[in-house]
Amino acid sequence: MSNGLRVLHGEFGRAMLITLESSITLQAYRTCQFLFRVDGPDMEVSVRDGRHRLSDDNVIMLNAWAAHSLEIEEDAPPVTLLVLHIEPTWLRQLGRQFAACMHPKFFSTPSGVIPASARMLVDELVDMIAYEPTPSSTQLEQLAVALTTALAAEYSEPKRLSNFETLGGVGCDARIRKVLSVMRESVGEPIVVEELAKLARMSRPHFFHLFKQETQLTPMAYANMMRLDTAIKEISETSDSLLEISLRLGFESQGNFTRFFRMHLGVSPSQYRRSVTVIAPEQPIREAVASSNRRFGEYSRVGALA
Repeated sequence: MSNGLRVLHGEFGRAMLITLESSITLQAYRTCQFLFRVDGPDMEVSVRDGRHRLSDDNVIMLNAWAAHSLEIEEDAPPVTLLVLHIEPTWLRQLGRQFAACMHPKFFSTPSGVIPASARMLVDELVDMIAYEPTPSSTQLEQLAVALTTALAAEYSEPKRLSNFETLGGVGCDARIRKVLSVMRESVGEPIVVEELAKLARMSRPHFFHLFKQETQLTPMAYANMMRLDTAIKEISETSDSLLEISLRLGFESQGNFTRFFRMHLGVSPSQYRRSVTVIAPEQPIREAVASSNRRFGEYSRVGALA
């Protein structure tokens, strides 16, 4: 559960400060995600088959669709995190070095020491989220550009990656690619593995094995993450009631939706809606890149990875 939350939501993705009191179950997002510990004790983050320590000096870097969970020891004090989600469509506009940003190995390691060039950016982003009543979209995007670029310069080798290997890309099995397309177009509809296997023209066991091999998620987990992603967007960007959203996403009641949302994010949908500020862009992405380069200098310059 969480007692503290503020979210800035925009075209770049979302930046949030959240205070967690307990562990968060398995989750995966289509965004690139960065986790920084702001306050409280160190904690463990499980990423696929490995466990990584999140401390004051380390950052957790999660590639698109990387399955992970946040583990807080029982009776441990609350932990405050800065969590930054970067939208792939926005990130690709920064330059060709981010063309493969949805590759499962875009960031070569899930954890690493925060580069000296990024430390100031993290502190400034925390201050903006915590204290600015009306944050500037320009400054927010400048920080997102600079921080993403600084981390990618240290922990990504885009020239060695193929965009074909992204989830649902050309390198993905064509049968699974077809199923993923159908699932994305029918978020909220009941998931019947036998029907998906039939669509892929496979037996249920073969389909289940191949789906998890290609996505690192089970069909149900993938469907749930699509529902969570859609829920976050609709809670943030529409005035639809939580009941309307929950029914549209296939939940039998708002209570079931609330339990699902809290299990994955640590907060209720109503708390999330009260805490989110939607930031409209003030300038085209290319201008944000140019202004970020001017403001933060060579260490975060977009193009350094190309």
